[in-house]
Amino acid sequence: MEDIIARALYAAFTLYMMAILLYWIAPWLHIELTDARCLWLARLVDPPVTWLRKRMPYMGPTDLGPLAALFITWVARQIVVAMFVNVSAGS
Repeated sequence: MEDIIARALYAAFTLYMMAILLYWIAPWLHIELTDARCLWLARLVDPPVTWLRKRMPYMGPTDLGPLAALFITWVARQIVVAMFVNVSAGS
């Protein structure tokens, strides 16, 4: 059972990482994030990215907020999934 939960969490974190990547490359793909069909993406990804942008030093026109969010999500995925795998191995 814990294996199923670990896989589901891994998939959820991966989907969120894909959403961050899509949010990051949307301007280059000419995707309007204010469009009604894409508004869910901005609502999902924008709060943590905006929070990180406020805490990062100014880098000029380079926006590293999505990259930082992607890295933090990747680290969280590794930690959370490892905790579930270790719990299931100990049982």
